[in-house]
Amino acid sequence: MDLLNTIETVWAEGAEKKASKWAMELQKAKPMIAKAKATFHKWSPLKVYLSYTRAR
Repeated sequence: MDLLNTIETVWAEGAEKKASKWAMELQKAKPMIAKAKATFHKWSPLKVYLSYTRAR
């Protein structure tokens, strides 16, 4: 079985429904993802800073 036939078989077995559900869940999570992205690089939540290098 070649790759195209394998993909078509998997798609016919329900991958389309699973992909659609995943896309809808991802769409619902966009506000939470945007909030997490905005706060990820902020230093304020960082309480302790440890240096693992010997640079001075």
